[in-house]
Amino acid sequence: MEQAPSNQRQSFRMKEGLGRALLLLPGAAMALILAPRGIESFWPNFLFYWLTQALPLVGMMLLGSRLALLGGSATALFCFLLLCWQVIDQSVAWLFYVFGVYGATIIALVASDSCRVPRSAPATAYAVGFSAVLAGTLLPLIKLVLG
Repeated sequence: MEQAPSNQRQSFRMKEGLGRALLLLPGAAMALILAPRGIESFWPNFLFYWLTQALPLVGMMLLGSRLALLGGSATALFCFLLLCWQVIDQSVAWLFYVFGVYGATIIALVASDSCRVPRSAPATAYAVGFSAVLAGTLLPLIKLVLG
């Protein structure tokens, strides 16, 4: 009788681990689309776009964040990259993107460490992850506007 719950827990952990790994794919796909096709400039640009997406998520994974919180964070980072790609056309303005991702990383790590949403509320955890990372990405803009 004890064998079934252990197998179920192990199966859930494997599925959750796969889900965590899959959260890195949208950022990688977007980086693949955005990176220029020249052989000399592809890898640096791809890594610039993708690592700024992956580092906050990997940090949250290492802290053991829930899958819903990671999903919200990944969605916010993906939307932020898409927004910056659409709006920013000057090379210096991409610094806003880089600093925004660092703000998102700090907020995401704090949220993953302090978020205690019950497992029965995955939508709430998703919303917390999304809004926390979105707020973190906007911190440099707020600092710039307020001086």
